Amino acid sequence: MGTGTIYRYFDSKETLVNVLFQESIQRFTEKLKQDFSELPVREGFHHVFCCLVQFTKESDYALFFLETKKNAHYLNDTSRKMIENLTHMLDDYFNKGKAEGVIRSLPSNVLIAIVLGAFLKIYQLVQTGDIEMDMDLITELEQCCWDAIKLHSSQN
Repeated sequence: MGTGTIYRYFDSKETLVNVLFQESIQRFTEKLKQDFSELPVREGFHHVFCCLVQFTKESDYALFFLETKKNAHYLNDTSRKMIENLTHMLDDYFNKGKAEGVIRSLPSNVLIAIVLGAFLKIYQLVQTGDIEMDMDLITELEQCCWDAIKLHSSQN
């Protein structure tokens, strides 16, 4: 599609980015919301992780796009509100886990960074062909991310 064609539908690059951002975050949030709020903490983490995997399989670069653009100065109020709602949902989940003594007492944004950062880096290795994303890798990666954020007993 030519640049001229794009500008028939969008006023500017910023408008286009906001539309793409909003569409992507809405798809991920809807996927995450399904059966999420009532799950026990560990099962909730499994759900979040499966959503990351499914969303990335459906839209190769969408998760990376959301992560890298979430603080962009050109995001409009709607885009900012959507990321705020998603962050709030994840924050509620982490706070529930902290209150139950299951998840480390780190700030939620740090816990998100640990999980999402690891996932995105591994997915970059998949995209470059350095590793293959199979069920064994997904299962082990989920367990590693869970181990990184769960509260370990002092006996270990």
